[in-house]
Amino acid sequence: MLELNFKKKFQTLNLTVNIKIPTNGICVLSGASGSGKSTILSCISGKIAPDSGFIGLNNKIFYDGTNRINLAPHLRNIGLVHQDSLLFPNLNVTDNLLFGAKRRENIYGFSLEEIAQILGIVSLLKRNVENLSGGERQRIALGRAILSSPELLLMDEPLAALDANTKKQILDLIVKIRDNIKIPILYVTHNQAEADFIATHQVSIIDGKIQ
Repeated sequence: MLELNFKKKFQTLNLTVNIKIPTNGICVLSGASGSGKSTILSCISGKIAPDSGFIGLNNKIFYDGTNRINLAPHLRNIGLVHQDSLLFPNLNVTDNLLFGAKRRENIYGFSLEEIAQILGIVSLLKRNVENLSGGERQRIALGRAILSSPELLLMDEPLAALDANTKKQILDLIVKIRDNIKIPILYVTHNQAEADFIATHQVSIIDGKIQ
C-alpha cells in the first residue's frame, strides 16, 4: 500500500493529499495542468518535501513530518520516467540501461536481455543514444527504470512528446510491464484515453485536492 497524507502550500496552489493506493497494477493520477499531479510525484520521490504529513510505501516510511523523517531520494528505491528520457549522452544504450542496476539488488530477477526483448530494443544495445528516435529513447528510459529494481515506478506524462503511433506502442509496452513484471506504477497524465487503456485504479485531482 502507498499511503499519502500530506500538505504542500505554494503561492498559487494548496496541495492536500489523503489517499491509500494499492500497490498492484497501475494507478493513474489524472487532472488538468497545474492541478498538482507532478508535485505529488516529486513529494513521493523526495525531490521536494511536504510541509507536513506522512508518505510511506508498504513498511517503509519516506516522510513523517511529526517525527522529522525525510528519507533521501536514493534510499527510497523509486524508479522515475519523465517526459524527457534524460539519457546519459556519454553512455551507449546498454550502459544507460544498466546505470541504476549496478546500485541495487535485482529484486525482480530480470536480466538485461529479457527486458530488452520485452521492450523491443535488442538491436539498439550497442548503439550510442544521440541519434535515437523519441520512442526509442523512452523505451530505454523505461528499461533503465525497470532494471534498477524499483519498489515503485513513477511515470510523469512519459508520452507527452511522442506522436500518436509511438504513444500506442509505448502504452502496449506499459500494459505488458503491468501484466508480466508486476512493478507497481503511479502514472500521471491529463489524457483520459491513456488512463482508461492502462489503469488498474484511477484517481483524479482538481485544484490540489484528490477527488
